Amino acid sequence: MDSTLQNAAARTGVQVCALKYCFSEAQSATSTGNVILLAVKDGKALRLYLHRSLKEQIFGPDLDYFAKLLKDLLKRVKGSPGEVFEQLSNLSVGPIITDSVQWIDAGQEDFSTSFHLYGEQTAFVDVI
Repeated sequence: MDSTLQNAAARTGVQVCALKYCFSEAQSATSTGNVILLAVKDGKALRLYLHRSLKEQIFGPDLDYFAKLLKDLLKRVKGSPGEVFEQLSNLSVGPIITDSVQWIDAGQEDFSTSFHLYGEQTAFVDVI
């Protein structure tokens, strides 16, 4: 995206970071995996969306790792959402890696068919 379009999108859009899960045996940026987490940055706010079939997509010890990661992210999002978004936008090692980061038009995001909003009110056990 050229800088003029990116600047226009920054004024009227939200930034979305898609993160995918890679099986323990295939953890690398080139691995195929399913997008299981969306981080949506709207101004200074950051929202996390989890895939609705998360339980079927994460295996074994990675489930415990992911539960701890989410708990940590919820704490950190409160104090420094921009830093958390930047970190999520650059993950290339481990079971959760960055798939893409892009701008979309504000109001055009409708993740509800495959994802649900994750927050303090949602216990991880509700997700799995």
